[in-house]
Amino acid sequence: MGQSEKCPDEEIQEMSERDEDSVEEDDSGSQYSQKQKKQQQKLQKSLRKQLIQMHEDYYNQGTYYSRPSSTIVYTLAQQMSHDCNDHLWYAILGLTNVYIDMRLNSKNYDIIFEELQNEVIRLNIHYEETQGDREEIGGIIIENKYKFLLMRQQSLYNFMYYSSYVRTKLKLWKDRDNKILEEFMAKLGIPLNEAKQDFRQMNQKYKSILKSQNC
Repeated sequence: MGQSEKCPDEEIQEMSERDEDSVEEDDSGSQYSQKQKKQQQKLQKSLRKQLIQMHEDYYNQGTYYSRPSSTIVYTLAQQMSHDCNDHLWYAILGLTNVYIDMRLNSKNYDIIFEELQNEVIRLNIHYEETQGDREEIGGIIIENKYKFLLMRQQSLYNFMYYSSYVRTKLKLWKDRDNKILEEFMAKLGIPLNEAKQDFRQMNQKYKSILKSQNC
């Protein structure tokens, strides 16, 4: 009888146990050189990342989200020669909604985004010379927007402080005096008095910094 396939959880547990054993061997006087130890640790770290990815793939097998229905409707309208900016805009909103709700991974989002981006260029090629009038004529433009949701309803500082994404990346839960966040603002080149005021009143100079940093 063949050996049964192990669950990723079990493999990760075994990897951790092997790491602990290797540490004990090192403490008792291993024959490996310091360079060999670092190479071994690097290899173990790489294997652990692979196992974690296997773990995520294993538990994601039971869930699947297809393309947003709004993009499917737009494809049908396109096949019937009824494609227009109104239908395209609904498709864009639908794609954005499922991505924000984490019902679509980044890989599939990028694929659909590129498709819709090509449609925006195709349907709005005649508006290229009239950027200032696009709101009136119903054109769609491609530009970088802030990734911070609802930032216009609060200050930049508060958004970053209460954002789960920013807190995780900067490990703000370890910083009681908010020094890490203040240092991050300094690296961006945004004064605290600007960051702590209402975003709508923030100097355009510092708003452009956010866009240049792809925030």
